[in-house]
Amino acid sequence: MGHIEALFQEACALRAAEVSLELHRDSVEVIWPKLGRGHEVRFLQDNVSDTLMLVALVARAAQIEKISQSDLCRIMLLQNRATRVVAFRRTVLHGHIEATVVCRASTLSSEELQYYLLIVAREADRLELVLTGTDARLRGRSR
Repeated sequence: MGHIEALFQEACALRAAEVSLELHRDSVEVIWPKLGRGHEVRFLQDNVSDTLMLVALVARAAQIEKISQSDLCRIMLLQNRATRVVAFRRTVLHGHIEATVVCRASTLSSEELQYYLLIVAREADRLELVLTGTDARLRGRSR
């Protein structure tokens, strides 16, 4: 088992108040049972640049098609200014909105990874509510 895989297992095993973390092959489901909400966070490792990217889907292109470009840009700019850890972007290929965190992989601790997982999921969930007014379902569960 590699360093990053072990970190994900440790981070998901750590106790976090009011939240559960479920590790899957290439993602973690962050679930707030009392709120009935959750978010999936995918992870991508780049060994060349020694980085780990955590990505949470905020909204699909079809969910935001009625929002004007200027309003969407303003909302994303305000969200990017409001958080120092999470960056929001619109993907070129599909037009989805994503929340991302990029961190150094080699010096990452399980506690730091858990923090990043929680914050990217929370911020993605907040922006999803602002943009769509709902909590979309993913894989039969609340995302």
